[in-house]
Amino acid sequence: MLDWLVRDAARRGARGMMLEVRPSNERAIALYRSSGFDEIGVRKRYYPDADGAREDARVLFRRLVGE
Repeated sequence: MLDWLVRDAARRGARGMMLEVRPSNERAIALYRSSGFDEIGVRKRYYPDADGAREDARVLFRRLVGE
């Protein structure tokens, strides 16, 4: 599904895709990295946590130009 979304976005003229993911979601991070996404930043305390704390978000980006 991710590959289809990337191809469709490129077909529609998008120049890149950006997403956020919890650092604790290691499986998703591995998937996004294997699909060409690179970490470009961190959003501090972005996600609410179950115990009332906050969790950062990793910001990932993939360039689509030339896909």
